[in-house]
Amino acid sequence: MRQKFPIISFIGWHNSGKTTLIRAIASELKSRGLKVGVLKSSHHTGLISHKPGSDTDLYSKDGISHIGLVTPEGYMLYIAEHVKEPLWLAFNFFPDVDIIICEGFKNSIYIPKIEIVLPDKELLIDKVSNVVALIGEVKENRGVPVFDKKDIIGITDFIVSYLFPHKDKETLYLFVNGKFIPLKKYVRESFKGVIEGFINALKGTKGAKVIDIKIKK
Repeated sequence: MRQKFPIISFIGWHNSGKTTLIRAIASELKSRGLKVGVLKSSHHTGLISHKPGSDTDLYSKDGISHIGLVTPEGYMLYIAEHVKEPLWLAFNFFPDVDIIICEGFKNSIYIPKIEIVLPDKELLIDKVSNVVALIGEVKENRGVPVFDKKDIIGITDFIVSYLFPHKDKETLYLFVNGKFIPLKKYVRESFKGVIEGFINALKGTKGAKVIDIKIKK
């Protein structure tokens, strides 16, 4: 079985309870020792803005597309590009988490999704790809697991077993041109062995726990 990137998204109609459920799932995942990141998609505009006359506003007006602001409380990044693919965002900006829970991104074809069903709305599973589970009352069998909205433990168990089927402690993720390339275990181990062999031969690399490599042509 090929590896899966540790990301899953909750989708559903407006006011289906996505945020409330994600908070509960994230809390349960944290209690199991996993470091969780959350990535939310919004259709609203004006959420990202620069105070007129501020340094970031001036840089933006100069046409600088990537701006970072570092403060004692943390850091923020502004990228003046509409990146739709959450896998790329998760890989580049959530490097230290074990699992990323998304809200939205229903049109992404690369990430698995769990749909929260509303009784008076049509199912999204009939319109979007890669829906792996449903939450709520479902009248017809759709070929995927169905959970009660209050079954936080069951939903979390499913997510963990789905994303981490082999419980590999060591990971290697490959992205080519921004696209995630799933690798079989023996390929990952081969990649890892070759890369570590070169890295270990270099000075200043002893005890390396995380190795980041980026090739740009």
